[in-house]
Amino acid sequence: MLSVWHHRQVTKSIEPESFQSVMNRLLEWMGPSLPPYSSIAVTELPEESPGAERSAPVPASEFVERFQAILQVGCRDWVNVGIEEVRDGVLYVEVTYCTNMLPGRAHQPAETISVNLHGPTRDACNRMGMPTD
Repeated sequence: MLSVWHHRQVTKSIEPESFQSVMNRLLEWMGPSLPPYSSIAVTELPEESPGAERSAPVPASEFVERFQAILQVGCRDWVNVGIEEVRDGVLYVEVTYCTNMLPGRAHQPAETISVNLHGPTRDACNRMGMPTD
């Protein structure tokens, strides 16, 4: 059985041509381990923004254009997409990205950004009854 709480799958430079392709990869990797769910909601969390909070969840189908906009931010060479938890039949996915440019760094073109996939935290696994060792 896959131990997901400490495992992070990094897919270097996958072509983030669509949010759906990223979600397909995430669900192919994590799906068999997850409790049942009937819908997917996405939240976003811009890192390094003072006072930034997680956005309200939106259906995954409504996040497609927003994901492309996040890739265009280009402040870092990565975007994280991961599973938070399954709660009340909803799979919650979080998209994390940076909004501040590092001094001396150039804008990252969207096609060069790595999309890193990760599973739920150990605490979330425990809440969902998933194995953690």
